[in-house]
Amino acid sequence: MLPLLLLACSTPLPSISTIEPDSGPPGTTIVVTGNNLVEGTVVRLGRQELADLTVSPPDRVEGRVPEGIPAGTVDLVVVTPAGQRVSRSKAFEVTAAEEPDPCGSKERRMTHIPPTADVVKIDRWVTDDEVERSEIPTRDIQAVVYEQTERPGGGSCAAIWLQTKGSRVLFDAQADADLAQQAQKIANGLGKPLELAASTAP
Repeated sequence: MLPLLLLACSTPLPSISTIEPDSGPPGTTIVVTGNNLVEGTVVRLGRQELADLTVSPPDRVEGRVPEGIPAGTVDLVVVTPAGQRVSRSKAFEVTAAEEPDPCGSKERRMTHIPPTADVVKIDRWVTDDEVERSEIPTRDIQAVVYEQTERPGGGSCAAIWLQTKGSRVLFDAQADADLAQQAQKIANGLGKPLELAASTAP
């Protein structure tokens, strides 16, 4: 009887060489280099996959930090289509997204709440001819947030935000103004609680 010889073929394991950068807010582009990074490989920060992932076999993967991921230090995990995985613990620090000064923008905005109050409509002029229109269902709004920030050089910025589950949307902002009563009226009209942001002046 001839001996039976079994040969096991396996796919080489992926590896991680570099992760650049190692910190940043949601939207930051991350480039992971290594070996055996095949087409279909995914990269996760904690449990969330990088957005807009692009794989350039065999040694490069690029993607963006997903929106809505909480701030903190997370593991980076690489998983191939065959289920092989390699991880690097505490490899990336997700930082809080920096919001632009709402009173520093020169863009024009127009907000409208229909009588039914079932939606909030916001028009934002990107250019003189281009308008970005968005609608936020009232059911998705968790609270109306009022924020008044004192500026280091003097003066203040008052802003009203609509807080949703994943982010907040600017409703109105004015320099050196008090929008507290307006924020309360909006909250009452939408049937939502009014919250004061941490930076609100006492």
